[in-house]
Amino acid sequence: MAMQSAIGQSEQRSLDSSVIAGRFRDMRRALVAHLFVLLLWSGLTAKPEAVFGLSLAYPLDVPVFQEGDSLFRCGEDEYIRLQLRIDKKGTVTNLTLNDVVSDARLGEYTTFFRRFRFHPGNRDGVDIAQLLPVTLYLFTDHRPPILTVPITADGRVDDPGLYWQALELNGVTLPQLRKFPSYHSTLLGADTFIQLRYVLVAVDLNRWGVPSRISLARTNYPTFAGQILNAVNWGEYDPGRTDTKAVASSCFLLVTFFPAMQYPSRPFRVEAGDTVLDIERLAVRLLPDTLGYLSGPIPRLATDWTYPLSATPGAWRHHGIFRYKIDDQGNAYLVSGGNGSAAAWQFGTSLSTTMRFYPATDKRGNPVSFEGVVKVTPKGKSNVRVEFLWFQ
Repeated sequence: MAMQSAIGQSEQRSLDSSVIAGRFRDMRRALVAHLFVLLLWSGLTAKPEAVFGLSLAYPLDVPVFQEGDSLFRCGEDEYIRLQLRIDKKGTVTNLTLNDVVSDARLGEYTTFFRRFRFHPGNRDGVDIAQLLPVTLYLFTDHRPPILTVPITADGRVDDPGLYWQALELNGVTLPQLRKFPSYHSTLLGADTFIQLRYVLVAVDLNRWGVPSRISLARTNYPTFAGQILNAVNWGEYDPGRTDTKAVASSCFLLVTFFPAMQYPSRPFRVEAGDTVLDIERLAVRLLPDTLGYLSGPIPRLATDWTYPLSATPGAWRHHGIFRYKIDDQGNAYLVSGGNGSAAAWQFGTSLSTTMRFYPATDKRGNPVSFEGVVKVTPKGKSNVRVEFLWFQ
């Protein structure tokens, strides 16, 4: 499948966070920084391969902040999700935010993103206008913001979810899992695993969404791999599409075995538009490819992802945005968050000691460190609910 060749042929390079910190230490001190957008080495641009004839736009250069740039000024850490409209000349002509902001703040985002220059996207070799989803993280302490785009200037995919969302916004519908049968496991007792058991299956779907080839890609749970291969054959899938035309595709189905689940598992069906995430949905996921992380960190031992922790008055206005590093053992460490006050830091640190995770895994299934964003909302007087935004 074109999608698999586009994102599976070459190894994805990652940036060492310590190197990044070193590069920007002097910039932070001067508060005159190039934007850290995970788009370094723009001079080494490589044209990304097409997916079903579609090539996404990618940035050619990085805007430079001035010391007094108003976008640096924020009373709380901000995590902004938005869509850029890129015309066929590579110019940003419009943007839409997923969150509500003031007209003044919207103007600041608009002014900033219109400084970008993009290599335009194209379909079948013809330049076209496109919508690109991007995320922007702003720090209260004026550290260089972190901007993530579907494809970086040097052709990398740093956030698979954002990349897949970009394909969907521009006429490529990815294959979808609609129904999966019951499967068994002998996992019982205390949830003491660091690395979860999993089975990763390579699946070819024809244009009717019926598996035409099923094979084992990787597993650390071989005893139960055979039953998963059989279950995949009885699953129901929507085929990939280009615009409205159904096409054959290749993808991967990841089954993760959680000790807290009841086995045999319950058969489940995913309805169109259903965005509810629970442990059963996280246990069986259809992946367009094994880009970057096989899985982000998964919270353990939390009901409805709610934690018994009192919200700290004065740490944020209505909800708190916090950034954490989660190591390869599943331990969380606060990077930044809230309004930058001592109360915000104390709350964020307390939350980091309360949350527990199964660590992220790389494409080979090995536990790795991960940095991600959560949104914290008070739930009553003595609880907070946490949204793990890497699942969105």
